[in-house]
Amino acid sequence: TAGLPFGETLCLFQKLDPSLTVRTRLLSHCAPPIFQDILLGGDDVDQESVYRILNSLLKYFPNNHHEDEENSECVVLGSPTASTEHAFEEILPVVFGRLVLEEDYDALRLLSGFKLFVLHQKKLDSRGERNAISSFPHLQVGDRLCWDGYINWGSRAKGPPWTRDLDNQTYRLCIAPDIIERIMPIIFQRVRRQPLLFFVKRVLGGKHNIRDIVCLREQLMLKGFVKELGKSINSQPALRALQMASIVREGSTMVLSSQDDANSGLAQASSWVSSHFMYILVNVVQFRWQQKKSYEKVEDLRSLHLMLDFLRAAESAQYLPQIMATVSAAAAQRLDADTCVERRTLAELRYLAVGCMLKFIRLVAAVSLETLGESLASLVVSLIPILRDDTEVEDRGRCVRKAEVAIDPVLTRIGGETRSIAVSIMRFLVEGDAGRMLADYFRNVAFLFQMPVLRHVRGSLESYGVDFDCLQDSESMEADSVSKSTQSEGSIGGDSRTRLALSKQMVLRQRIDTISGLLAHEDQSVRQEVLKHLAKLLRENRKTFHTLIENESSTSAGSFLTESDEDQNATKGTVTSLIQRLLARSVRESEDIPRRLVASCLGEVGAVGEHMLNGTIMLGQEDYSGEESHKWRLKRPPWKTKPEDYELQLVTKNLVWALRAATSSADQHKVGYSIQQLLVLIQRGRVDNTTTKQHNTTTKEHQKGPMAKWLVEILSEVGVRQDVEPFWSTDFHETEVTNKKKPPFLENSSTYLSWISNWCRYMTFRSQSRQSSWSHLFNACRTALRSAAGLTVAEFLLPLLVLDRLCFGDAAEEKDIVQEMEGALKLKKTKLLMQRGEGQKIVNAVFTIIDTFQYWLERDIEDRYKRRSSERKVSDDGVESWPQDESAMRIEDLLVQIPLELQATAAERVGMNSRSLRLLEMASRAKVSEGLFGGTLSAAQSDRPRSGASMPAGTCTVECVQLMKGVLSSLDDYETLTSLAKGENSTQQPTSSKILDNIREQLAAGDFEDALQGYERGLQLRNDSVPRQVFHQGILRCLLELGQHQSVLNQVRGIISASSEKPGGNKLLPYAIQAAWRLGDWTTLSKVASEAEGSDVSDLDGRYNILLGQAILSIQKKDSTAAFRQIADCRSTVMERLAITGRDSYARSYEQIVRLRSLQELEDFARLGDRGIPSITTDVLDDWNRRLEIIAPESAVSLMNIRLAIARLANNRALEGKLFLNVGRRARKNGKFHIATTYFTKADDALDLQSCAMSDFSQLQLERAKLKYHVGESSAALRLLDLGNFEAMARMESRESQVEATRRVAAIVGIEANQMDERDAADVFVHAALKSIKWMVDDGLKAGQEILSGFRVIQRIAPKWEKGHFRYAKYVESVMKSRIALLQRRSSTHSSSGNDGGLTANQALALDRASQKYLILAVQHYAEALTLDLKHLYQALPRLLSLWFQFTSINEKVTQAQKIALTQSQRGNVNQASPSVLSSNQDQLNELIAKSAKGIAPQAFYSAIAQLISRITHAHKDTKSIVEKILARILQKFPEQAMWQFAWLVHAKDTVRRNIGLDLFSKVQESLRKGGNKNMGDLLLSSRSLFKYLHDSELRLLSKSSFRGFCIK
Repeated sequence: TAGLPFGETLCLFQKLDPSLTVRTRLLSHCAPPIFQDILLGGDDVDQESVYRILNSLLKYFPNNHHEDEENSECVVLGSPTASTEHAFEEILPVVFGRLVLEEDYDALRLLSGFKLFVLHQKKLDSRGERNAISSFPHLQVGDRLCWDGYINWGSRAKGPPWTRDLDNQTYRLCIAPDIIERIMPIIFQRVRRQPLLFFVKRVLGGKHNIRDIVCLREQLMLKGFVKELGKSINSQPALRALQMASIVREGSTMVLSSQDDANSGLAQASSWVSSHFMYILVNVVQFRWQQKKSYEKVEDLRSLHLMLDFLRAAESAQYLPQIMATVSAAAAQRLDADTCVERRTLAELRYLAVGCMLKFIRLVAAVSLETLGESLASLVVSLIPILRDDTEVEDRGRCVRKAEVAIDPVLTRIGGETRSIAVSIMRFLVEGDAGRMLADYFRNVAFLFQMPVLRHVRGSLESYGVDFDCLQDSESMEADSVSKSTQSEGSIGGDSRTRLALSKQMVLRQRIDTISGLLAHEDQSVRQEVLKHLAKLLRENRKTFHTLIENESSTSAGSFLTESDEDQNATKGTVTSLIQRLLARSVRESEDIPRRLVASCLGEVGAVGEHMLNGTIMLGQEDYSGEESHKWRLKRPPWKTKPEDYELQLVTKNLVWALRAATSSADQHKVGYSIQQLLVLIQRGRVDNTTTKQHNTTTKEHQKGPMAKWLVEILSEVGVRQDVEPFWSTDFHETEVTNKKKPPFLENSSTYLSWISNWCRYMTFRSQSRQSSWSHLFNACRTALRSAAGLTVAEFLLPLLVLDRLCFGDAAEEKDIVQEMEGALKLKKTKLLMQRGEGQKIVNAVFTIIDTFQYWLERDIEDRYKRRSSERKVSDDGVESWPQDESAMRIEDLLVQIPLELQATAAERVGMNSRSLRLLEMASRAKVSEGLFGGTLSAAQSDRPRSGASMPAGTCTVECVQLMKGVLSSLDDYETLTSLAKGENSTQQPTSSKILDNIREQLAAGDFEDALQGYERGLQLRNDSVPRQVFHQGILRCLLELGQHQSVLNQVRGIISASSEKPGGNKLLPYAIQAAWRLGDWTTLSKVASEAEGSDVSDLDGRYNILLGQAILSIQKKDSTAAFRQIADCRSTVMERLAITGRDSYARSYEQIVRLRSLQELEDFARLGDRGIPSITTDVLDDWNRRLEIIAPESAVSLMNIRLAIARLANNRALEGKLFLNVGRRARKNGKFHIATTYFTKADDALDLQSCAMSDFSQLQLERAKLKYHVGESSAALRLLDLGNFEAMARMESRESQVEATRRVAAIVGIEANQMDERDAADVFVHAALKSIKWMVDDGLKAGQEILSGFRVIQRIAPKWEKGHFRYAKYVESVMKSRIALLQRRSSTHSSSGNDGGLTANQALALDRASQKYLILAVQHYAEALTLDLKHLYQALPRLLSLWFQFTSINEKVTQAQKIALTQSQRGNVNQASPSVLSSNQDQLNELIAKSAKGIAPQAFYSAIAQLISRITHAHKDTKSIVEKILARILQKFPEQAMWQFAWLVHAKDTVRRNIGLDLFSKVQESLRKGGNKNMGDLLLSSRSLFKYLHDSELRLLSKSSFRGFCIK
C-alpha cells in the first residue's frame, strides 16, 4: 500500500541525511492514498486505533504553519512538526477531493470521523485531560503499521463522539466554506460527470443542486477556482473547471462539447470574474503578500496572469493602484537567494510580474490612456530593476555577481524573456496612438530612458516631440561642437563653446525642474529612483550646475516684483527650489535608504550660501497632501463645517495619497476599508441630512446601490475617481481586532508613528462610547490610523480628535489629553526618540494641535466682534453639528493648562530655537499682563524687573532667562544676548552662571580666545552646580576652533588619565579624534578610534566625529569598503540632526549641509583610491575652487579642514600649504585674526620651494600684509609689501621695469631673483602694488602723483590686466570729481556777484582743462577694462556711459563773473579750457568711444540697452550717431531678445524717436538678409505688425468702461 512506502521513505531519509529537504507540494500528493489505505485497513480494525495511528502520522506531514524552519518552502523529512491540527487542515481538502473523485463514500465517512477525533483530542488537551492519549504508544519513524495490541477506548453505550451520525457529519463537513471552496475546483477539473453527481447526490444527499452550490457562496467558489489556476503550469484543467462553473452559475448546460460552447463559457467566466475582481485580487493575491513564500507568490501571480484574461477592459482602469503595487513588489525581487531553486523561483516571479503588467496595461490602454499617463512614473520605475543591464545586487553584505547568475542557463533564459517583455511594455506605450497620447506624460520621466536597451523607445518618443537631453554625453557634444566651429544665427555669444555651455545650462535647469516635481511622489520606489538619478546627474554635471548657482540671483524674477505671488515657488530659482524640496524630504523621509539618498543629493548640491540663492527658502512647505490638508483644516473649524466636507477632504486628498504611498497590500487594505466606509457616509450625508448617522457604517454591497452621480462628478473633478470608485463595490470587514491600549502612550512607544497611531485609535474608540457628533467619521478611519501609509490621516485628524474628546468626553479624558501633551513636551523617554529624530516629530505634532486651536480661537473671536451677536453655526437642517461656544471655552482651558515655559523648553530641546524664543517672550508678557490686569501688580511695578535681574529680563524667572540666553546663543544673536545680561545684579548670580553668560556672548561674537579663558576660569571653581565636563568640552571646542590641535590631544589624555571613567565611554573622545585627523597623526587617530569603537555616544555631533574619524582612517588604510560604509553611517547621523533643524530655517540647517558636502568630497577621494588613482585630479581641484565661491564665508573653514585631511591622505604637501593659506584667508575675512595667524604659520611650514609655485609664497606674504593692515598696523603691512619708489620705475623703459619688478618681488619673498620666473614675478608685483596703492589712498600715506606713477607702472608691466585698468579708471575719476568739487567751492568763495553764485559741476568741467583730461583718461581705461574682460561689467559700463554722455552734452554758457572767480580760485595757475578746447576734447572722446565700442562684446552693451535708448536723441551729433551704431549692433546680434526693448522706439509718441527706431529696424533687417540670415530679418519685419497689434489691443482694452486698470505683480 501507499502508506508503507511513505514510512520507509521517512526512515530512509532519516538514515541517509537528516538535512535533506523536499518540497511540501510533492508530499501533499502522498496524503490521499495514505489516508485511504489506513482508514480502510480492515474490517477487524478498531476505528479509534486507526485514528490514533493517523494522528501520530500527521506529525510527520509538513505544513505551512511550521515557524521553526529556516527555509519556508522546504521541510526536513523525518522530523515531527509542531501542530497536528495545522497539518490536517492543510491535507483534509485535498484528501476529500481525491476521495470524491474516486467515489469512495466509506472513506469519506471515516475521514469525517477522524476530523471529529482530532477536535475531541484538542478539547481534552485544553482541559488538561490527557489520559485518553497518554497510554497510547508514540509512533516512531520506521515502525511497522499494524493493528495488534491496541485497546478499544470507544466501548461506551453511545460510542465515542467521532462515531455518531457520520452521514450528517460528512455532509456538514463537505458543505463547510473552507472545504467546499477547495473541493469544487478539484471535482470540476474532471471531464467525467460521475464524480460531480456522486458529490451532489450521495455526499450531500441531494439537498442542493449544482447551481445552488456555486451561487450560494459564489465569491468563495470563485476564490477556489482562481487559486487552482496558479497551482500548475498546465492550467487547462483549471481553466476548464472555471468555465464549467461559470456556465453552471448562469443556469446553462455544463458540458463543453464545441468551440461555441467554449466561447460562451469564456464570456460567462469573464462576467463572473469581472464582477468580483477586487475581492479576488485582495483575497487571492494581495492578502498577506509579505508573509507568503516565494512559490506561493509565483502561484498567486500565475493566477492573476490568467485571471486578467477574463477581466473586462472597461472595468480595468479602476484597479490600477492595487495591481501596480503587487506587480511592482514582485518585479523588485532580487535574485540573491542562497539556493539555485529559490533563485529560479524568484526569476519566475519577476517574469510573471512583467507578464501581468503587460496584459493589464493593454486592458487599461484600450479605455483610458489618461489613467496610465498619471501613473506613468510608477510604472516606468517598477521596470527599471529589470531593464538595467547589470544584475549585480547587494543585500546585507551578500553579493551575487553577474558571472554567478550567468552560470545557470535557466536564470539566463528567464531573465532574457523577462527583459524582453519589459521592453515590449515600453514599446507598446510609445508607439501608435498610445505614444501620441502619452507623449506629454513621458516628458516628465524622459530622464529615466538612458539605458541602451531602450534606444528604440527613445527614438519613438523623439518622433512625438519628447526632448531627450544628452547631459551624460556632454564631452562628446563639446568636442563635436568645437570641431564644427559654426556660427549660430541670432544666439547670444557666437562662440561655439559659449553656445554649448548655455544649451547645457538650459537643459540641466529643465531636467532639475522636472526631477524636483517628483521628489514628493507618493510612491517611495519612485522617490528613490529619482533621488538616485538626481545625485548622478549633479555629479556628472558639476561645472554646469555651479554655473546655474552663479546665475541664480541674477536671473531672479522675484527681485523685480513689487508684490509677492501667492505661489512662492513661482518666483524661486531652480537651485533654490531644489534645496527647499530636498530639505523638506529630509524632514519627511523616515526610511534609511531614501534618507541617505537625500543626503547624497544635498552633498552634491553643496552648501550654497544664502547670498547666492534666488528667494527665501520656506522650510516646512512641500508638495504633499499633509501640508495642503493642514492649510485646508485651518480655514474650517468643525463648528463651521459639515462632517461631509471633512469626509470628502479625507477621501480625495489624504486617503488617496496614503493608498498610493502604501508599500504593502496590508496597508492598502486598511486604507481601502476607510475609503469604503467614508464613501457611504458622504453619499448618505448628502442624500438625507435629516437622519442621524449610525456609528456602524459597515454595509453589504447590495445595500449600497450605485454611487450617486454628483459624487462621481466630484471625484472625477479632483482626478481621483479611478482610485476611489473600486472601493464603492468592495465589502471589506475588520476581522483583526486588536486590544485598545490605554494612556499614557508615549512611555510604550518607540516611534512617532506608534505614538500618534495608538493615541488617535484610543480617542476614536472613546468617541464611540461617548455621545460624539463626528464619531462616524473617526470610526470610518480607524483602520487607516493603524497603517504606516495612513500617517497623514492621523496627523490630519489629531486636532479634531483632541477637540472632540474635550467637548464630548469626561473630565478623565481631558486629564489624559493634558498629561499626554505634557509628557510629549517633556520627552522623558528621549534617548531613542531623539536619536532617530522621532522626538522632534512628536513635539511638532503637539505644537500643531496648539497652533490649530489658537488659530481657530483667534478667528472665532474676530468673527464674534464682526457680528452684532455671537450666532452659533447651525447646519442646514437646523441641527447643531458642533458646540461653538463650548469648543472655544474648552480650547482656552486646554491652552492654559499647557505652560508656555514648558513649550519653550521643548522647542529648544528639539532645535526649534525661533519658536522657543517667541514662546519665552509670550510667557514674559503673559506674566506682566496677568499681574497688571489681575490686580496683583501696579502699572509701575509691572515695569520693574525682578530682584537681581536686568531691565530687559523683566519679570522672567531665572530658569526662563537662562533658557533664553541659551536660545539666543544658538541663534548667534549677540546684540540681544548682551542686552539681556546688561545691568544684571552679579552679586545674586552664581559665579558659574556669570562665567557661562560671558562665554555665550563671546561665542556668539566668534571670540574663541576669550571664551577659552572663560572656560578655564570656570574649571577652577569648586563645589559649583555646573558639571566640570561642561567646561572641559568648552575648552576643547575653543582649542579646535583656534587650530591648536596638539593641545586638544594633550588635554584629552590628561583628563582621561585623571578620570575614573572608561575611555570608551568618555564624551571627550570625539574631540581627540577630530584633532588627530586634522593633525594627520594617523597613529594617534587609530589608537583613539579603537578606544571609541563600540562606545555609546548619544550626542549626534560626537557620534558624527567618531564615524568621520573612522572613515578617514579606513581611507588611510586603503580599505574603501569600510570607508564607504562609515561615510554612509555619517550621512545617517547628519540626517538625524537635519530632520530636527530642517523645520526651523535654512541658516540653522546650513552646518549640516556643509557636513554633507564634506562627506561628498571625502567619498569622491575614496572613490578615486578605489579606482587606483591615489592623487587628487585637476578636475577635483577645479571643483573645490568653484565650491569655495558659493559657500558662506563663515562656514568655509570646516570644509577646508576636510580638504586638508584629504591632502594629507594624498601626501600632497603643496596642496596642503595652499589649503592652510585658504583657511587663513577665510579666517582673516571673517575677522578671526588669531586663527588666521595660526594657519598662515602652518602654511609657511607646509610650503616648499622645491615643490610649490612661487605664487603661493607671494600670496602668503600678501595675506600676511593684509592681516597686518586689518589689525591696524598699516605701516607694518606696507613694509611687508615694500616695493620701493614707483616714480623711479615709471621713468624706466619697459624691459627695465620687468627686471626691476622681478628683483623687488624676490626681495619680498626672500629668494634670489634668478630663481623666479618673470611672468610669475610680474603677476605678484602688480597684485602687491595694487594692494599697496589702495592702502596708500585709504590712509592718505602718499601724494597723488606717486599714486598715478604706481598705476602707470602696473599698466606697463601688466597691460592686459583688466583689474588694473578698472582700478586706475576709478582712481582717475575720483581725482576728477575731487578737483571739480574743489573748483566749485573756490569759485563760490571768490564770486563777486551774489546773483551769479558759484559754478555748477558741468560749468567747472567745461572750464577746467585738467578735469577734461582726467575724464578722458578714466573713460579710456574703463573701455580698456571692458575690452579685456567683463568681470566689472556692471560697475565699469554704467560709469563709462554716464561720463561720456555727461561730457559730450556740455553746452552751457559761463558768465564773465564766474570766469573771474575761477581765475582767482586758481591763484595764477590758469588752466582754463576755451570753447575750442572743449569741443576738441569732446570729439576726442567720441573717437575713443567709437573705436573702443568695436572691441567691447555686444552682450555688454545689451545689459545697458535702456541707458543707450534713452540717449538716442543726444544733443551732440557724433554722440547720437555712435549710440545708433551701438544699438544697431545689439539688434543685429540679438534680434530675438532686443526687439522687445526696441518696441519702445517704434511706438514712441515723439516723432523723431519713432523715426529713428523705424530706421534702425530697416537697416538691421536689410543687413541680416544680406548676411544670409533671412529668418531673423523676416522676424524683425513681422515684429512691427506684432507690436502694432499688441498696442492696439491695449488701447481697445483701456477704452472699455468696465476696465479698471492692470494689476502688475
